[in-house]
Amino acid sequence: MKIAILTSGGDCQGMNACILSAYQTAKTKKIEIFKVIGGFDGLIDNKIYPLNEIDIIGRENLGGTILKSARSKRFYEDKYVKKSAKNLKNLGIEHLIILGGNGSFKASLELQNYGISCICLPATIDNDLNMDRTLGFDTALNNIVNAIENISDCTKSFGYGAIVEIMGRHCSDLTDISSVCLQTKLVVKAKEDLQIVANKIKTKKPQNFLILLMENTVDLDYCKEFLETNTKYIYKPHRLGYIQRGGRPSAFDRWYGSELGRLSVEFMSKNKSNFALGYVEGKIVVLDIQKSLK
Repeated sequence: MKIAILTSGGDCQGMNACILSAYQTAKTKKIEIFKVIGGFDGLIDNKIYPLNEIDIIGRENLGGTILKSARSKRFYEDKYVKKSAKNLKNLGIEHLIILGGNGSFKASLELQNYGISCICLPATIDNDLNMDRTLGFDTALNNIVNAIENISDCTKSFGYGAIVEIMGRHCSDLTDISSVCLQTKLVVKAKEDLQIVANKIKTKKPQNFLILLMENTVDLDYCKEFLETNTKYIYKPHRLGYIQRGGRPSAFDRWYGSELGRLSVEFMSKNKSNFALGYVEGKIVVLDIQKSLK
């Protein structure tokens, strides 16, 4: 048996732990394992090579992905899906482990139409799949809370408010849980929330206000202008960006990634595939790929 592994879309903490675990499990079972460099673009361009110990040992607890990633626009075209499947089959590979989010899960369904069996692993800080926790979410949440507490230390010194934009794509989990951890109810997830937040601020005594802004909802600079006009306080806008996605994975994400890698290879060794794995009610379970999409 030959299997390949790729990482696609936004990187997240725990991907490398997953890759190492898949490699170790494959070697134990005498399965050849290949790496795809650069996500689905790597499949299209035939960047498929044997995964070796030197690729991953000692790098398993780094952030990002050693396999590199991409957001492949070409893969939306059927001719490139067909070419990808052909590249794999030319190497005798008919089994593929895919680490990614919504787009990657959907792409796996296309590959299955050309005879490539897939197991999808939920690797995205956004937590926007139909399960309790995706890989990277725990670490990103800790990164967000730590970064915002550092920002608050400085804004308090000057009496400024802070507006912090948080990732999540179209899912508010990172924003919502961060608001609980940071004890702030000043959250903007839609334009109409700005006036609600402004009204809350105006009813309080002067203090340091922390406003959490969910990305892809309201422009950060517009938030600053609106709140300064309507509350008469000064606000400092902050876009955390890749600080959220980078860094060493938490203990949970190291364990989660390792288990996802191990289980995916074990299932494939028994010719069980074309499903997703995910964390639900305290354990990792098999999930239907289509139903995993929100």
